[in-house]
Parts: sequence; structure tokens; C-alpha cells
Amino acid sequence: MKKYIAIFALFCFSATATEIKIAKKSSFSGSATLGNSLGIGTFVSGYGQVPSLTSSLTVTPAYALPKFSGFPALNLSASGSLNWWWLQSISTSAFNANNRISYSDISLTLSAPKIVNFSDIGLSLSANIGLTAPISKISRTLNRMSGFKVGGDFSYQKADFSVAWLPSFATWAYSNAAMTGPCREAGRGSVLPPVINPQNINFELDQYLQELVISRSEERNSDGTCLVVGRQTVGVLSNSVRAVWAPGRHNVSLSFAWYINYLRPLSNNPSLTGEHASLQNFTQATLGQLAYAYQIPVGFDLSISGGIMSYQASFSKQGNFNFPFFDFVTPGKNQTQFFLQLTAGI
Repeated sequence: MKKYIAIFALFCFSATATEIKIAKKSSFSGSATLGNSLGIGTFVSGYGQVPSLTSSLTVTPAYALPKFSGFPALNLSASGSLNWWWLQSISTSAFNANNRISYSDISLTLSAPKIVNFSDIGLSLSANIGLTAPISKISRTLNRMSGFKVGGDFSYQKADFSVAWLPSFATWAYSNAAMTGPCREAGRGSVLPPVINPQNINFELDQYLQELVISRSEERNSDGTCLVVGRQTVGVLSNSVRAVWAPGRHNVSLSFAWYINYLRPLSNNPSLTGEHASLQNFTQATLGQLAYAYQIPVGFDLSISGGIMSYQASFSKQGNFNFPFFDFVTPGKNQTQFFLQLTAGI
């Protein structure tokens, strides 16, 4: 363990999840990833500059369940992360402070790899279901009690090249029909994008999307809490495609995802509806990612990866489609990140 920590200490930048495979030595396996992400808002000049440097430590243990006769092989895995936000020049508050440490929700996933497999032609189908324990501060502000996700993986592989389509749908149960928080934290700045962790991008993307639609201003509740600007997500439908070229220890991947974020419907009260108010109950976003990974030839499982990723609204305010791999419109929001990360097998 001390050897792993010493190696981790040599690196200061992180990256997105890669396709490097970690060899399984027993039924138990997993990975630990350490690294940072650097937002492009750091390089914007003038008032719009918003430096953003984040670090994260993500641990993903896994267990291969015993195979029963007539049933496909199943894998059970969990994931959680700690995040640090070192730089953030504006919009700081008690809720969103510089150099803050936060922790993510904990996810539990049961996957069935290659439940349908045509190895002679390289086609396969995998499936997964997952539960989420919403323990993070922002999920508690959203009043989430639990989350559920179901997804698939339709893949084609030939030699060192593979392509995949990965559809999924996620939904949540809530203890309250609105977003609430302590009154000293409530208001427009209470639910800002959380610390960006490329290892857990789907979770972070959903949280970021809360900011894209504003439904109400701050109000005080009878229990001493206050309503927070924004609307809860009742479901997210995502479709992503991924292409990977992996010769030897090298791995180059390009992926694109389209998200439809379904929001809790607004109440039908014409007296509270502005003349130009939008009654749209969903938002859309894209995630573009280009990454390279290299499996380091040492005596244990270790890989380093890096690249660029961008997550943002699908369309600009003018209705134009946003380029999904780089944010040219609002770079100060740090929706585009450079990353470099180190992953070790456990």
C-alpha cells in the first residue's frame, strides 16, 4: 500500500474513465483512481476568468458472483469518491467554498457482461442495474432518498477496434417535492455545479443540469428551511456511443453522449406564470470526450490516462447546436476540462 501511495503522490492531474482492463486475480477486484481536472475557465482573460482545479480519489471495489447453472455471470461493484476544489474565484459561499472537500453519492451496480455473445462476428450485449445512496450534500439539498438506473451495452469488437452503444435510464425517489436547504445557504448560488470528477461524470452531469432551469425564488418553509432555486430531476435518459482503439498497452477512445433530463413539472398556476416563461419540463445536454490511456509495465496493475472532456447544454440561448467536445460559448463555466489520472488495481 505504501508503494501505491508513493506513486500516487508523483501525479497532480487527472482524467476520465478509460477502457484499460484491470486483470482479476480472484473473485474480488477493483481500482483506485487519483488525479485532477483543470477547467478552461482558468485560461479566460479578464472578468470572465474562473480558475478551477479539482482533485479526486475514487474507489471502485467489485466482486464476481458465483456462476449458477443456466444463469449468466454477474458482477457486483460499488463506487464512491472524495473531491477537492482548490480554485474557484467567484460564486464562493459557505455552501461552495474554496479548497472544499466533498464526497459523492455511493452507487451499487449489478452487471451481466455479454449475456448475448456472438464471438465469431464480434457482437455482444451486456446489461446492468444500479442503486444509488444519495449521501452527498447536493443530493440531500435535492431531497433525494434513493436512485435507480438500468442500462445496456451493445458492442462490436474486431481485433484492436471496438464500438458500442450504451443506452440507460435513471430515476430518483424524493422525500420532498422541492429542493430545500438551510436558509443561510438558500438562494440562487446554493446549487452550483459540484466538484467535477471525470471518474463519476454521469452523477456530476445530472447535478449540473439542475442549474439550467430556474423555477422559483427563495421562500421560507415552516420547518425553518428555505426553498432553493431549481427543479428536481425525475429521470435522465441517456444515449452514448463510444469508439476505442486499443493496440497492446495503448488505448485511444472517443465518446459522445446525449442526455435528456426530465424535470419535475411546474404547478399549473397562471397567476404565477410570466408572459415569457418557459413551461418546458426537460433540458438537454451533451458529453464529448477524447482520452488516451497507457498501461504501465510494472509488477502490478497501473495505468495513466489523459484527455479532454466537455459537458454542456445541447443548444445555446440562440438555438444553435453547441460543439460537444469544447465549450466555445461560456468557457468561464468550466464545462470543458483537461484531465490526467492514475489508476491502480486493488
